[in-house]
Amino acid sequence: MKYFFLFLAILSFKSPANATNEDVSQVGSTSLLMSLMADAKEEEFTFSVKTSIRSDYRVGSYRAYVYFIDQDEMKVIHTNFQKTVSSLVNFDFKAPHLSQAYLVLEVKYGPNFLYDTNATGICVVPFDGVSIFDEIPCNTLVTAQYLLAAAMRDSKNSNVINAQATKQYLKLQELPNRKFWQDYLAVHQLLLSHLAEIEDYKLAHSGDYLSVSYRIIKYLLDDVRKYRRIRVQNIDDAVMKIDRTMVNFAYRLYMSMEGLLKRNLYLLPKVEQSPTFIRDFFTGRIVFSLLTEEAAVVANLKQEGEVLTYTYWPWFKSLTIQFDENTPIETIDTVYQIPPESKRVDIVGYGENGRYATLRYTILPFDEGGEITPNLKAKDEVLTQAYLQFLGDLQEVSTFKAGTGSYHYER
Repeated sequence: MKYFFLFLAILSFKSPANATNEDVSQVGSTSLLMSLMADAKEEEFTFSVKTSIRSDYRVGSYRAYVYFIDQDEMKVIHTNFQKTVSSLVNFDFKAPHLSQAYLVLEVKYGPNFLYDTNATGICVVPFDGVSIFDEIPCNTLVTAQYLLAAAMRDSKNSNVINAQATKQYLKLQELPNRKFWQDYLAVHQLLLSHLAEIEDYKLAHSGDYLSVSYRIIKYLLDDVRKYRRIRVQNIDDAVMKIDRTMVNFAYRLYMSMEGLLKRNLYLLPKVEQSPTFIRDFFTGRIVFSLLTEEAAVVANLKQEGEVLTYTYWPWFKSLTIQFDENTPIETIDTVYQIPPESKRVDIVGYGENGRYATLRYTILPFDEGGEITPNLKAKDEVLTQAYLQFLGDLQEVSTFKAGTGSYHYER
């Protein structure tokens, strides 16, 4: 219990005529008890942040939010931006929760070669208990991932930083670190970096950088959900809907490509190792498409007793999950209680205009306590088949080894 006073009062009521001195004393004690209960305060815990922001950009100010996982709520720490010197962050706050918490910083920053810090970055780091002392990384990659998560949850343009967006951001961190995923993130990271470094883009550099960035990423997410691809022209179409001063945005980004790659791609090692796709994408010679097998099914599917967990890609607008021959359930949840006696589950991702592939998983038997039967837990050869259909043209069959998260494809 989170209260300083916890009492159990049992009162036997008697008529005034039969009341004794003991009864009167008990009534007085009860009144005191009620008074103490009324004055009782909920216990609060002190959280402390004493660190600095690590960024390639110059940091001017910040404001803080805290997301509590168990309560699924966001606490606003600062309503106004706090100026900082040498990127230092130093503040305390109180909260009634002692569950796992994440600090979300909204940071005003900008390149060192610009006088103003007009760009906005978002940083997300976990608390170690009730404190943070390690440096907080803040860059356009984390910002792009957070804005993508906000777009997946249809956040309002005026409320991009919120509990549901933070929850979705943490889910994105669980996705497999594949090349196609890093390529997708690189497109968004580079456009945010370019937007931060060109003051000619008037709307973004007059205080609306976060809003402009979010709207661009939301347009691109809508496109990939609808067409299952992104072309460089989609970027130009998106920015011109927002601000006409951003004409030739993709071309200007391409002309500054080498500097952008040097400053950003160290955060995406697979792209840094092979940047050909990114270069060709911004020339218009190639498109980002979702013909990769693993991009068409949910990821990280695991069974832990009677609980099934998985993650899904941003281009899935929704999912259906179906146990055996039961009616499919439309959902965006990633944790499911397995109904008793279930033998298999089919999970299908859906874009704007139809379905992706079906992942079929054979459920391991579990006992009444929710534990997987020991003799099956030790078996490594329990396999599941996923039937992958891509736009009706390409069909693949894959085997998924339960509990390992590894896919093996056959044509």
